[in-house]
Amino acid sequence: MDGVILIDKPEGMTSFSLANRVKRLTGAKKSGHAGTLDPLATGVMAVMLGNATKLSEYLTSEDKRYTATIRFGLSSDTMDSEGEIIAERECNFTKEMLLSAMGKFLGRITQVPPKYSAIKVNGRKLYSYARAGQEVEIPSREVEIYVFDLISFDEEKYEAVVDVFCSKGTYIRSLINDLGEMLGCGGIMTALRRTKSGDFEIENCITLSMLEEGGEEVISRIIPCDEVISHMPRADVSESDKKAFTNGNPIPVGSVAFCGEGELYRVYCEGVFYAVGRTEEGYLKIVKMIKVTG
Repeated sequence: MDGVILIDKPEGMTSFSLANRVKRLTGAKKSGHAGTLDPLATGVMAVMLGNATKLSEYLTSEDKRYTATIRFGLSSDTMDSEGEIIAERECNFTKEMLLSAMGKFLGRITQVPPKYSAIKVNGRKLYSYARAGQEVEIPSREVEIYVFDLISFDEEKYEAVVDVFCSKGTYIRSLINDLGEMLGCGGIMTALRRTKSGDFEIENCITLSMLEEGGEEVISRIIPCDEVISHMPRADVSESDKKAFTNGNPIPVGSVAFCGEGELYRVYCEGVFYAVGRTEEGYLKIVKMIKVTG
């Protein structure tokens, strides 16, 4: 059971719990997830099964797209509706003012992650400091916002639905909080749905109930390891070099058949995907062995 299955994460479940649930339902030996979603959030979650867990670093670096709901006039300690409301202010802005403010967040921006997040500072996750009532300096990070569009705006309730397409590591809660502060009234996230993660889209996800029902459809939804990283060019090691390569030895590039150029390659031996490799000093070297040999 090696590959990635796309799950439409339900609200109220942690990403870790979802990955464990999928592991039990599929019978995989191990599982992991690419790109954490808060319990409040729903949407695209790539759950890695078996040897696909070794590909985690190549999946979490992808861009993401979200649909988020905002309630202006409130601020909370978690920057969303699940936290404690710490301030309530009057809203006095128009739709035009909102659009103008949103436009100022396009491009590369600096944001500070929420104190209730899994970012580690000095080896501890931020939420562990927050829950203990301990103050810690949170380092800012640079992210990029490609799209920040307004889907709808209720001018009476001061509630908005937005579409955000952004780089990895972007905290939508922080983006909403900063937008609210720019408008002078604060804002919290009340709903979040991830619609795209890299090449994975919500239309290709299945629900947990579909997974529980099982059947051939579920098996057909498991994406093989090499297809998950299909953006990497292919390299084929010859039959005579297979043993040396699978034992971890570098292979001269002259005896490898390359299809395209790149920093990393999907490496095959006799048509079977074995590893992620890199060319260095005239050799093809293993970066990560994926297929267990025996």
